[in-house]
Amino acid sequence: MPMRSTYAVLGGVLIASHVAVSCSSPDPDTAFVPSEPGDVQVDVTAPADVSGQPELPSFPDASNDADDVEDADGDGGIDGGLTGVVGDPCQQNIDCESGICLFFDPSATTGFCSDDCTEATDCPEGWVCATFTDSGSDAVMRCIEPELCLDRDQDGYGEGPGCAAPDCDDTRSDVSPLADEVCNGLDDDCDSRIDDNPVDERRECETGFVGRCASGQTRCADGLLECDAVAATGEDVCDGADNDCDGVADEDGICDGVPCCYLERCDGVCETARRNGDGTCVQPPAYSSDESCDGLDNDCDGTVDEDAEQVFWADADRDGFGDSSVVISGCVAPPGYVDNDRDCDDTLAAVRPDAVEVCDGLDNDCDNDTDSGVCGDLACCWDDTCVGVCGTARTDETGTCTVPAGFGDERCDSLDNNCDGRVDEGNPGAGVACSTGLPGVCEQGFSICSGDVLCVQTTFPSVETCDDRDNDCDGTVDEGNPGGGSACFTGLAGVCSLGVTACQAGANTCVATVSASPEVCDGIDNDCDGVTDQGNPGGGVPCNTGRPSVCSEGITACVSGATVCQQTQFGTSEICDGIDNDCDGVVDEGTTCSNCIQRNNGSQSYLFCGRRFLRWNNANDACASLGRYRLV
Repeated sequence: MPMRSTYAVLGGVLIASHVAVSCSSPDPDTAFVPSEPGDVQVDVTAPADVSGQPELPSFPDASNDADDVEDADGDGGIDGGLTGVVGDPCQQNIDCESGICLFFDPSATTGFCSDDCTEATDCPEGWVCATFTDSGSDAVMRCIEPELCLDRDQDGYGEGPGCAAPDCDDTRSDVSPLADEVCNGLDDDCDSRIDDNPVDERRECETGFVGRCASGQTRCADGLLECDAVAATGEDVCDGADNDCDGVADEDGICDGVPCCYLERCDGVCETARRNGDGTCVQPPAYSSDESCDGLDNDCDGTVDEDAEQVFWADADRDGFGDSSVVISGCVAPPGYVDNDRDCDDTLAAVRPDAVEVCDGLDNDCDNDTDSGVCGDLACCWDDTCVGVCGTARTDETGTCTVPAGFGDERCDSLDNNCDGRVDEGNPGAGVACSTGLPGVCEQGFSICSGDVLCVQTTFPSVETCDDRDNDCDGTVDEGNPGGGSACFTGLAGVCSLGVTACQAGANTCVATVSASPEVCDGIDNDCDGVTDQGNPGGGVPCNTGRPSVCSEGITACVSGATVCQQTQFGTSEICDGIDNDCDGVVDEGTTCSNCIQRNNGSQSYLFCGRRFLRWNNANDACASLGRYRLV
């Protein structure tokens, strides 16, 4: 049976008296809507609206009050003889004692009871007599309260002279002519345009990308804010920037071989520098902080061979000693010049500092003493033999022929030391292991006598092998990683176990191809310590288990290589509080709520409490005292 109710509009707030209370527990997925015309059902989240309610779930009427108001004639009006006085809300003229129900907005479903008037004294105290136009376009005088404002969402905008202005949506307090337009798919500022220039658009934001694409700007699209990258992605180039926004700059060896200026110097040999695979500018071979005399700008200061030139003197007699009076400078001595000025006579090759003084009237050794003590040192033939070294004998100060140097001991010197007419017979000094002076294994040789003791090479270049030797005699040991490049096991744990062979210190060793990294929840030993997923990586974060009610609370944990949500709250016995305590998807089943009848409709609980209240707020407080119930 419908419930009888009366209403009064006071200051724009709809108040219900003698309300039979129906309470409902909230359901986040299903909105509850009142039913049967004539019943008073008010949602605390919105002002009361007594028009066009759909049907309630088919529960027995919780109240059978004999004072309930009925619409016996089916015209939608308020029957039972309780017609409204001036100022009461109404839906039709028949709802008013005066037979006049005024609407500020023709499309509104609720108006207020007014009366005919000719002046203000015909109206209640404080009201005015205003001109209106009826359906026949005739001007009529009606009573109206100057401060009256039908404002359901209490934002100061609505219908009536007491409102600041008309409201385009009187169900939302955040929608009014003075509200800021935001990106939500609504006309927030009542200008008939949706999401036009919202205040939260074109603000700085993070796109979630990396590199130059990380910074973005908000854009409103279909009522939702999107973050568009300010900079577009591009091909990665060798510039130190993450151009393709993958989190890595200059990857895949893109900088290898790219020209660069060593030490940021672009003069001289520094402009010939090239980058290696990791982007480092490698020092050119000819670079030096000290200039070399080689025709190059070694120190890259824009000047070639400065402070590196030498002084050379003319050597006209080609005896290896120069004339101090003829001098030039340069990096390399030109033909006919030497690096000293010690010659005392540059016209005779026999006169030089390292010459032997002879009895010839010349200062042969440039000691400023001519023929001093040399005339006694004259050539003679030892033992009257002038063959071999015996023909090189010299007289002493008394003129006696003395034993010549090297006489009697046969040695490899292209001389006939024993004065028998033969040179180096018996191959003296040969057959001894020696060094050729060549690099690598090519250094090995043995001696032979050929005018002098020479070292002949015995080992020749071969293919380089990993043995810490220069097999190909190019001056470099084990170059080219001989025997390397094969897959192998390092003997380490986790991802560090796989490697590739490399020639190191003369032996092929297994070098790991993957380095240790912080542990993540993937079932792999990322940090190579022999333990997988230690430390619960990715765990300890609050999460939703997907179960109903309090059982949805959980915390993440790393289990078998995957992050899972483990339940932390468990169900308890059901009590009357509007909450699914035992997590079975049904609220307050099997409980007793004092003075109320409890019914479930799907996952939602309803309480029908046979109590009477004079005011809406009292009824609302009574529902709230039962837990998470709200007045419907």
